[in-house]
Formats: sequence, structure tokens, C-alpha cells
Amino acid sequence: MQTTSTRPMNTMAIVSLVCLVLTFCGCVGIAPIAGIITGYMGKKQVSENPMAFSDNSAQLAQIGFIGNIVILILSVCATCVGIAYNLYSSGAFNNMM
Repeated sequence: MQTTSTRPMNTMAIVSLVCLVLTFCGCVGIAPIAGIITGYMGKKQVSENPMAFSDNSAQLAQIGFIGNIVILILSVCATCVGIAYNLYSSGAFNNMM
């Protein structure tokens, strides 16, 4: 009987993906920032010691890292648009002229 040794998945990559999923569940505030940090840490750990982690760890860390960056940028843009719309609809710009 032959046994195969499986390498573990990188925990930081998994946490980054969990933060990405939590963002879609409504945790827009801190989840993307935590996902970016853990995705970067996961990519760094895998690149320093690639034989210690499974083959998918680098891809999962990359997906979590980039996905959280995109979500954070979209959140900031949506917040800016919302603030501008509220200022415009309240007539704040009419008083400037």
C-alpha cells in the first residue's frame, strides 16, 4: 500500500478568501483590508517556501489579494458617489455660486 503525503493549504490564503466572501455578506468595512493583508502574507509565505504548501495555495492567495483590492476600490468609489449625490441633492452646491 502506497501512501501519499499531502501538503497543507496556506492558512493566510484561506483567510483572504474568507474575507472576500464576508465582503459579499455585508462586512464591507474591515474585511477587504484584512483580506488584502492576509493575501499578501499568504503570497509571501508561499513564495518563500513553495514546497511547504499545496500547489493551489499561491493561486488562492492571489485571488484573495486581487479580489479584495477590487472590492475595496469599488467600495471607496461607491462611497464617494453617494456623498457627492447627497451633497448635490441637498443643494449644497447651489449656495456656492
